[in-house]
Amino acid sequence: EASEPILARPVRAALLEWLDEIWAADELAAVGLAPRRRALFSGPPGVGKTTLAHHLAARLGLPMLAVRADRLQSSYMSQSAKSLGGLFDQLADAGPMMVFFDEFDSIAGTRIGAGGHNPTAANNHNLTVNTLLARLDAFTGFAVAATNAAADIDGAVWRRFDIQIALELPGAQEGERILARYLAPYAVPGGELAVLADAFAGATPALMRSFAESLKRQLVLGPRLG
Repeated sequence: EASEPILARPVRAALLEWLDEIWAADELAAVGLAPRRRALFSGPPGVGKTTLAHHLAARLGLPMLAVRADRLQSSYMSQSAKSLGGLFDQLADAGPMMVFFDEFDSIAGTRIGAGGHNPTAANNHNLTVNTLLARLDAFTGFAVAATNAAADIDGAVWRRFDIQIALELPGAQEGERILARYLAPYAVPGGELAVLADAFAGATPALMRSFAESLKRQLVLGPRLG
């Protein structure tokens, strides 16, 4: 179960193009190609990267495994790389699914050159990135990663992701649709909804949802609380 995200037109077009490509696997195979299977979603916090990943998995009819970076990282030498390798070993035996890496930059950041203040930490991080590169190359399932800091992703890791989609803050039309969705079942006339969306210019969908749910909670509980 995953509600369809409200996306800007370029993002929606890119997503639909990718889905069409996946569903045309047989036609692509006839000319020696395979659908792309790795995508990187970037954008500020709260714009819906995780929601989009859930929706994509639902459209593909696949379970989604959400990987938290803090469950992989360790201060002990090579332990992060071992945890990452163990994850991919389990994925290989788990059957079809989509793996989703949140806060991807924390495990896939640019590798650190020699001569730093903490060579042990640098070696540990570089080993993790090298392990990620090797395991991504061997992984045949769908992999989606999300980051708030796309510029921090290691260049070699970036190139492993065939599709990069940047999610921006919603525009006026998207803002109206987002507010209308989360205010339901209460309805706001079109003019007032446009004014409300304008007041939320520059806000994330997550903030709009929080506002709408708080308002509905007050409408329900207000009479009881006087």
